[in-house]
Amino acid sequence: MSKYKVYKTTNLLTGEVYIGATSKNDESYYGTGPAIKKAIKVLGAEHFSREILSTHDTPEEAYAEETRLTTELLSGSTPSYNRRISRSDGGIIHSGGKATVKDIQGNTFQIDKNDPRIASGELISIVSGTTVVVDKDGNIFRTEVDDIRLRTGEFKMYNSNRIVVKDTRGRRFTIDKDDERIRTGELIPVGINTRFKKGDKISPETQFLPGDKWMYNPESLEHRCVRKDNIQTMLNSGWIFGRGTVKKKWITHPISNETKRLPLDEVEVHIAKGWVIGRKIGK
Repeated sequence: MSKYKVYKTTNLLTGEVYIGATSKNDESYYGTGPAIKKAIKVLGAEHFSREILSTHDTPEEAYAEETRLTTELLSGSTPSYNRRISRSDGGIIHSGGKATVKDIQGNTFQIDKNDPRIASGELISIVSGTTVVVDKDGNIFRTEVDDIRLRTGEFKMYNSNRIVVKDTRGRRFTIDKDDERIRTGELIPVGINTRFKKGDKISPETQFLPGDKWMYNPESLEHRCVRKDNIQTMLNSGWIFGRGTVKKKWITHPISNETKRLPLDEVEVHIAKGWVIGRKIGK
């Protein structure tokens, strides 16, 4: 019987997923990553499901498959609890301080993340020398950076026409630059002025054009770039100009020495109650 399992944990409320590998037979085991553990603690285990994706006879096989699936997950648009891949890590870091790496022959296995062979370059990241591509049928996967099909146009770089965005919950992921949800404001580009390079084709819906203004909704605390033609409509709906940065001040209670940092309108109320401007450090 195969001892090691690769599994997927899914947040039934948000759709966020976590890929992991384990030798445990506990069905209530959802993962040890800090993000997934925190989510389960806050929301409750009843809002999560787990499914076994594959079984393996050795931990090396299980972690290699976990690495492959995690790489695909992080390369796509599905919100994930898995950590990002870092080349300085020598691969994907797993619970217990292990890292999945490969040698010069391409053999994949798991070692301690502090193994000196990583620093020396004898062992390299599982994704080193590869890139995420998409074929003509829309299939997404990794291939070698010098794959001839990239030059012939059979494969295209997956991120060449994608942009990082965030939703109303602040979750970040990548989508196509011409995704309709950017135009409607459902998704907001992150760092749009710094993520495009010279020569990139920027979608008109995401480009800051002359006459556009940043506007802020004081009730929902949402802010967005508004097109010139829509500014009056937004003003009529209660939006105001600016990004909604609220100015705050530190105040201190002269008796209890309690300190708070509050918006200016709340500061005035506390001053009337005896609080003083400033932040008192220590006794």
